Amino acid sequence: SSTRGILEVTLRLPDGSPITVLGVHLPSQGNPSEMRFQALQSLQKIRGGLPRDQLVLVGGDFNISSVEESQKNFFKGQLSKNWSVSHLIGCKNCKGTYYYHRDRSWSFFDVLLTSTNMLPTSDGKWKVVPESIRIENTSSYQKNRYGSPARFDALAKEGASDHWPLVLEIAPKSQISR
Repeated sequence: SSTRGILEVTLRLPDGSPITVLGVHLPSQGNPSEMRFQALQSLQKIRGGLPRDQLVLVGGDFNISSVEESQKNFFKGQLSKNWSVSHLIGCKNCKGTYYYHRDRSWSFFDVLLTSTNMLPTSDGKWKVVPESIRIENTSSYQKNRYGSPARFDALAKEGASDHWPLVLEIAPKSQISR
């Protein structure tokens, strides 16, 4: 694929269980959808090369707009077959992590994916806590006068990012009551 690389690292959770973390930054909306599709295929290939029982967490800027999602179903179609998608399993009151002022629309550019063995209904040792999935935007530096993400402006000494970060917590199966 001719898209950006995917950062891969395997870490150990407190009980010693390995979790593979993948960091992505898919091509921007200035590129055709095919570029993001190729990057998602690369992500699926990495997942396919890991053991089925491996815990996997993916995070980053997917650059998939709500318009593109409605046309291509990248999250609801392609990704949800092999992953749990943060804003589809939690964050029910979240509008999005990025706002297009021109179109007056919210999008989930920033997404967290977990392997399906981390769903609360699975048999895995570690689980996603769906109620924990949220957008972290409580700092006054994060919001502009319209209530959307405030792009960093060094001269004005305001803003943080034009995207809001997404948070997801995982917990040992023994700590989750389901």
